[in-house]
Amino acid sequence: MEKNDFLQLKKWFKHHISGFYRGDPVYDEPLILKEKHTDRVCGGVVAVGRGMGLDETAMPMAQTIALLHDLGRFIQYETHQTFNDDISRNHAVLSLSEISRHKALAGVKKNEKKIILTSIFYHNAATLPKLNDASLFFSKLIRDADKLDILAIFADYYPQRARRRHPVIEQNLPDGPGYSKKILLDILKKRPALKKDVNTLNDFKLLQISWVFDLNFSHSFQILEQSRLLEKIRAELPWTDDINEAMKTVFRHVRQNRR
Repeated sequence: MEKNDFLQLKKWFKHHISGFYRGDPVYDEPLILKEKHTDRVCGGVVAVGRGMGLDETAMPMAQTIALLHDLGRFIQYETHQTFNDDISRNHAVLSLSEISRHKALAGVKKNEKKIILTSIFYHNAATLPKLNDASLFFSKLIRDADKLDILAIFADYYPQRARRRHPVIEQNLPDGPGYSKKILLDILKKRPALKKDVNTLNDFKLLQISWVFDLNFSHSFQILEQSRLLEKIRAELPWTDDINEAMKTVFRHVRQNRR
């Protein structure tokens, strides 16, 4: 892909998603969040990609994956008024459906299109299957950039939520002092937790923290450490011995993988 191909797709994307807004600040706010998230993930794949030596000829494809990875979120919200895949539809599948329906990648070479679609399909999967080298690399890249920005969103959101809560962002999870021992065990065993084990907002925070065990590139760990996102989310969790022990495992893993 050429840089101009990505820039043309970006224009199409902005025009396409503008049709989902209603001019109602309350209704539109989650959509604005997703649009800004997409912009930042486009920048994130560049930051991580350059840090890992991705050359400029491959960058437009990485940016295209980032641009379209959450395309399905807009039709998901319009149809279901939620971003919770469990009670609506898998947003990665919706993204592929929207790409196909609007022929967004009509001018892209067949081999490049396959990599783009594969990476979008697996960007939110619990684990990655065996893929060819190019699809595996770009899938890992979008997964890292996506997670880093979601962590940044929630690291900023949690300390301010007492002033204004967003049920769509929180996926209507109950807020109480409890948390999942199963998710803590996943963290202690250095594996990402599963969404099916999330029952409370604290579980949701711990799930996000567990994503460190699904990051792929040393530059991603460097960004994570420098931004102190984990510390910010941890500060919004109960100060208990078992959470403290889990966090030691998390921070040790980050230090070991930042080089």
